[in-house]
This record gives sequence, structure tokens and C-alpha cells, in this order.
Amino acid sequence: MTKTAFMLSDDFEVKGEWWLPEFTDNKCWGIFRYSESDNKLELDGAFERINLADAGTLQKQLQKHSYIYGLSDDFQRLTLVGITVMSQALTMSGNLGTTTEYSARYVIVGTHAQVVGQRKQIELTEVQVFCSGMASFVNLNSPFRVANDVDGTQFNGLTVNYRQPPASSWRIEPCSTTLDFETDAMMSLKGMSHCEIIASTTCIFRPDHPQGIEWFIEKARQFCFPLTLVTDEKASELGFRIRLTNDDRRCWLLCRPTNFGHNQAEREGSLFLFHFDHLAAGFEGILRKWFSANDVMWDVIYLIMDAHRNRHSIEARFLLLAQAIEVLSRATRSSEYMPEEEYDEVASKLIQAIPSNVGKDHRAALTSRIKFGNEHSLRKRIQLLVESLSQSARDVVCKDPAIFARGISETRNHFTHFTDELRSRALDGAALYWAGEKLLVLARILLLKHLGIKEDIIVKRLKEHPQLMQTIWLARQHPDCRE
Repeated sequence: MTKTAFMLSDDFEVKGEWWLPEFTDNKCWGIFRYSESDNKLELDGAFERINLADAGTLQKQLQKHSYIYGLSDDFQRLTLVGITVMSQALTMSGNLGTTTEYSARYVIVGTHAQVVGQRKQIELTEVQVFCSGMASFVNLNSPFRVANDVDGTQFNGLTVNYRQPPASSWRIEPCSTTLDFETDAMMSLKGMSHCEIIASTTCIFRPDHPQGIEWFIEKARQFCFPLTLVTDEKASELGFRIRLTNDDRRCWLLCRPTNFGHNQAEREGSLFLFHFDHLAAGFEGILRKWFSANDVMWDVIYLIMDAHRNRHSIEARFLLLAQAIEVLSRATRSSEYMPEEEYDEVASKLIQAIPSNVGKDHRAALTSRIKFGNEHSLRKRIQLLVESLSQSARDVVCKDPAIFARGISETRNHFTHFTDELRSRALDGAALYWAGEKLLVLARILLLKHLGIKEDIIVKRLKEHPQLMQTIWLARQHPDCRE
């Protein structure tokens, strides 16, 4: 293994010795293979010696190990974290057979990580996150300057100067963390005749106190969501470089990547909805607002990001977005027809009015409907959300808020109940597809407003975006509801 950088989409294999941290004198030879979709350690033997009579408890014995250490043939240290036994074989002699296969939830390359703290886990002090689209989003002037050494017609050489751009730093109080944008030059050697130098912009999370691996992974992926929102590109984590509490060296962390973005070529920065320059003055406020979201708002974010970033059928995408808009209304607006104390009296009278011959189960069903009868319907929620926007913002979503809300709610009701009566009123075909696009435009506007970006600026950027301006125009050519 001759790699110096380890990204989530890389494929590689490591040959060497492997052992359990608590049993350093029992080492086995094996091969560890990593890919974007899988990782597997094939061990020649096993860490335990057992008898055939113990075979029934073998799986339980092996799965209790949380960490495996490795040392490659070229002296690279590795730590496998979160071990699962995939398969094992026994010989009649009572020792494990030719191979035992393990998989790991996380892989740390560069050190033998130590378990620390009361929770007895590996803790990190910082994580440097490589994200797709970061360089174009930050949109820094090229830090490279190239000078040719030419004497007349004779080319003598080429000089490349690199100037380190300044780092930017923000305080994210909701998660007691400092987040930095840093740009570094990275050199890649491809054979003896080709050298590539690139400037890579990353974000670095430095919490006030050490945290476990899962905490950092969650924060990194949550950061990719606002980057997706403001750029309108599918930003994803590409790699993690880490520091451990008891080891100041920077190591690499590998895990199963999310389902999107890793193999996509980065698009030109001119296609981004917002660049960092558009948001720099209020970027700290945007980060704080994003990371202070409550559980309901995170439900909204995950639904919208799922619909926006992953491949779904037209129907599934529509349902995700319709549900997201309903939850967004619940999270950000009052959604009751009358004050709660007034409705309690109404509900009490309605429940008392249920005839005595109504069965127990039927009565419970009616009581439940009455209990939630004060909440706005989906149709009412969507209409109020669109009407809360300026006229210019409404125009990029739909032609008429009331008709649009009726079309969305009737279509959602059809996909919920699938009756012939509802089918005749539901959008289908191209109209259904573009209804989903209209919901996504509405979601973009509402989330960007929630982050504190002014509505007129949002509308301006939407109308100037090369793709979204076409999406908005094409969507308006299709009906908001069935006639």
C-alpha cells in the first residue's frame, strides 16, 4: 500500500498482520480490502482458539470485539472499529480454518487508536471534511501563479508559486463547535512523469470537548445539507481527516459513504445558486440557525434532501415533498383554526354528540378525528405558506395559491387512499412531475428564508440560475390542479 490520502470512494487493499488490542501476542496474517460499497478483512486463522464443542457460541465470542489493529507490509497502521464477523470455518483440530471474514463500520488509517473516556470509546478532537463543491462554493481566486522561463524561443522551465489563502472561522454555539474553512495545496504523483497539484478547500470541525466518531460523522453530513441547499448541487462528504485525543497526528477516517454525489463530476461554479461571497456577511448566523434546528425541522430537512438528492419515482418524490411541506408548516407556523382553549369546548360537545349506538372502535376513531380537527388541512397549510410570500416569490412557485394547494392536496389524498373518486382529481403524468418541481421550489424558498436570507435576494438568484429559471418557466406551462 503506497497511498498517502484515503477518500471514501477509493478502492485499496492492505496486506499485513492483525491482532486484538488486548492480545498483542496473538497476531494473524490477513488482507483488508476497502471499497465504496464494502470492506472486508480476510484473516488467515482467528484470534481465538476454540474446540468444536464451542462452535455454537463462536459467533457470540467473536462479535464482542470492538477494535482490531493492523500493520501493513509497508508499516502503515490501521484500526478497524465496530467489528462484525461475516463468516468463519472450523477444522477438526479445533482451530479456526483457512479464513475468518470480518467487516468494520469505521477504518482509521495512520494510527492504532486508543479507547479513552468514561464511555470507553475512540474520541476525536477535530475532523477535516472534504466536500464536493467546496472549492467552487468558496470561489477563491486561484492561489497558483505560473511563470514561464523562456529565453527567446527556448523554453527553459516552468515555475509554479502557491500562496496560502487565509482561513475563515465561525463559532457554532448550538453544538459548541468552531468551524473553519481552510485551503491547502495537495500534490498527487501519477507515475514518474506526471505530477498534479491542486488546492482543496475543506471545513474543519473543532468542538470544545472531544467527541466520538458518530458525532463528527453526523455533523459533517448535516453540513453537506445547507451546502446542497445554497448551491443547489448535491454536496456530499468525500473524505475525513482526523485528530485523536491522545495522538496529535492527522489520520484518515473511512466509513460507508452516503448514496449520492461521490462519483459525480463537479459542475462549474457559475451554476451555483449562491456562492460564499453572497452569504459571507451572514454565514455565521446561517450556520447557527441550521445547527440549532429542532427535531421537527430536521424531519423537514431530511425529507427535502432525500427528495432533492436521491433517485425516486415521480410518485415517491411527490409524496416526500408534500409531507415535507406539511411538516414545515407545522414547525414554523401556527396551524390551528381557532385558539386551543376554544376548540377544547367545541371538541367536547362534538364527542358528547356521538350517538350511543356507535360501536366502541368506531367511537374511538371519531374521537381521534375530532381531537385533531382543529389542525389545518394540507390544502390550507400550502395555501397559507404560498400566500405568506411576496408576489414575485409566489410567481416562481405557481399561478394561483388556492388552486395550487387544491391540486397538491387532492393528489396527495389519492396516493394515500387510492380510490376511483380521488383518482379523477389527482395530477398525473407530466403535471405530476412538475407539481413535484413546484413543491421543491417552494421548499427552497422557505428553507432559505428560515436561514435568514432575504426573500427578494432568493427570488433574484432563482430567476438568474441557468437551470432553475428554466424549471420555473416549464413548471408554469403545466396545470396546478385537475380541472
